[in-house]
Amino acid sequence: MNPLKSAGSNFGLKLLALLCSIMLWAYVQRQEPATVPITTRLEVRGLSDDLVATTALSQVTVIASGPRVYTNRIDPNAIRAYLDLHNRSNGQYRLDVKVEASETIRALVSVAPAPEKVDVRIQQKTKRDVPVQVEWQGEAPPGQSYGSPRLDPGYVTAVGAESDTNQVVRALARIPAGDPSVSGSYPVVPVDAQGRLVANVTLIPDNVKAQATLIATTWKRQAFVVVDHNAPPKGFEVRTVWTEPQNVMLVGPRERVMKLNSVTTDKVSLEGRKGEVIQNVQVRVPEGVTVEPAVVRAHVVLQRAR
Repeated sequence: MNPLKSAGSNFGLKLLALLCSIMLWAYVQRQEPATVPITTRLEVRGLSDDLVATTALSQVTVIASGPRVYTNRIDPNAIRAYLDLHNRSNGQYRLDVKVEASETIRALVSVAPAPEKVDVRIQQKTKRDVPVQVEWQGEAPPGQSYGSPRLDPGYVTAVGAESDTNQVVRALARIPAGDPSVSGSYPVVPVDAQGRLVANVTLIPDNVKAQATLIATTWKRQAFVVVDHNAPPKGFEVRTVWTEPQNVMLVGPRERVMKLNSVTTDKVSLEGRKGEVIQNVQVRVPEGVTVEPAVVRAHVVLQRAR
């Protein structure tokens, strides 16, 4: 092979590549600059597990600026915005919004958040148990109502900032009415005393199982709740027993409801226990009678036998 001929051929290819690069650079430079807004979720990073952060915004806009040939090709999922909460404790802060993008994107365009700063409140994470309540969507046929739903579980745990969880009074399960019987798993949402949704609160679990059937509704009355429990451990005796609430509402045929001055709960186990025993228990009622609430909180206080 002629080395001079080979060198001349390689020189031609290199010259062609150089010319193509210059033309591409000139084309890009002639492109009209473009600004593209990208809406993305505002993430929280570095927060301690025992804290919770509430931000003024859930989303921010990231502005990508540069040649249109590049800005039009940016994948929105490749851009992320976040707040760095490392080493932050309880308090109010106004923090910079940071943008995460690949080196390739940053080499071609500039990215900037809008707004540049966001207010954030950091609080201690709290937990509290709240009862589950069914809200029927629609109406039962005339003269009928759904029996007291059997819920599993009857209580769920609300998790969030103390200022938010303190507003939650119950977890609401919205169930469509109309069918003769209801059986399934339904989502629950945290609501306040006025039935309004409480934001920034997580329910654990966020679904409950519910079963109910249509029954004839003819009579209502209140009944006292009696806690059923087994014998206390050796050396202990029961000092006092009560429930929250102490009375429940019974609904059903008159001849059955009027015979019930009190109702009992499922059995509370005292085996191996001492001090105050607290347990959420189902209220037992005869067939054809419904009860509201269906689950009460039983308290059994034990003391050493005298």
